[in-house]
Amino acid sequence: MKTMKNVLGSAIAACVIFLVSCEDKVEFSAKETASVENEAAVDGYYEDADDMAVMVVAADQGTLNGSRESASRGIGKDKLDIRFACNTTTVTLEFAADNTPSKPHGTITIDFGTAGCTDSNGNIRKGKLKVEFKGRRFQPGSSITTTTEGYSINGV
Repeated sequence: MKTMKNVLGSAIAACVIFLVSCEDKVEFSAKETASVENEAAVDGYYEDADDMAVMVVAADQGTLNGSRESASRGIGKDKLDIRFACNTTTVTLEFAADNTPSKPHGTITIDFGTAGCTDSNGNIRKGKLKVEFKGRRFQPGSSITTTTEGYSINGV
């Protein structure tokens, strides 16, 4: 049995060495590399906007139970992260006319202003993200739709 393990181990090692030695090195042009880097940055910016939308929906109890303490109110930035830290950034929640406790519906507006907001990582956000929610947050059948209004991050 010990000999069988040695033979099997040697065969696996030989296969790995063979596969590694057969790999060709792929070279990319500067244009291809730049294209991939730009696409990755833009994809990251979209993910950033989606992440902020989910965060603001989760930050207020009204998105879960449709509570109407007021028709329009601010969401405390203390519940959010560094992307919302500028003094000029506002986060407001407005309920739709058909809002009910069983089916909350409204819009959260994140306004970074026209001058922009620079976070501690050096990213500059300008404009607005509008986040419409329908249904109890994160439940089957609910939806979150994010639209932009003059929104940019680092000029993109």
